Amino acid sequence: TVLCLMVTQILAGAVILLLPRKLPEQFARAPFKLPAIVRVACGVSVILVSFGYIVIGTWQSLRSMLLFLAVCSLGGVVYAVRKSFQGRQVNGFETLSREES
Repeated sequence: TVLCLMVTQILAGAVILLLPRKLPEQFARAPFKLPAIVRVACGVSVILVSFGYIVIGTWQSLRSMLLFLAVCSLGGVVYAVRKSFQGRQVNGFETLSREES
């Protein structure tokens, strides 16, 4: 479970770094913004520390490493499949909730 938390933290660090470029309007409207150097330092440090914990955790146990890689691979496959269906009309929860209102 710790390895999964580390992946979540890596993704959060990536969001910290990429948010101003991906959603500039929303970032500009935010009432509180860290200075750019602090934002970059926080994002990079979270990614590096989390990656370090992943390396340590997988280094100690081959079984943990294989399980971690299998779960990450499965998540990647699910992401790729969902992304391939993104252009098609899919009646998901979001679509159904919009149709109800």
